[in-house]
Amino acid sequence: MSSKCSPFEFEKQFQAYLSAYALADHWQRSDAMKSFMLSVARLHYFSVAKMEITTKNHPMIEVRGQFSLAKRLPELVQIDMSNVWNEACSKASHAFHTYEKTSLGFDAFFMAVCDNTVVTYMIEVAGSG
Repeated sequence: MSSKCSPFEFEKQFQAYLSAYALADHWQRSDAMKSFMLSVARLHYFSVAKMEITTKNHPMIEVRGQFSLAKRLPELVQIDMSNVWNEACSKASHAFHTYEKTSLGFDAFFMAVCDNTVVTYMIEVAGSG
């Protein structure tokens, strides 16, 4: 089960786990990305515009998506995202997530330790409608 924390606490935990565990390799990130997509598919009001593995600061699974404001409020989408994340990281030994409000919606940050490797996600979520 993932623990929700503040953005500051997330960054602190993130740095601690990055120093203690190896980053997931390309194949592990690809498997994690497929697993996450299977879980997020049940959110019919949420559409994924782009999903990729980036290497900006460190290898991360980056997702851009949008939801219909007519169907969901950002706070409800965050609850659904937390549920999806808990499902996707059910086998993780440690998992954390946080949300930051943006002008268009919110950014979600997720991290899990699976098989002694760290997998990270950054999801940009924008509302429409």
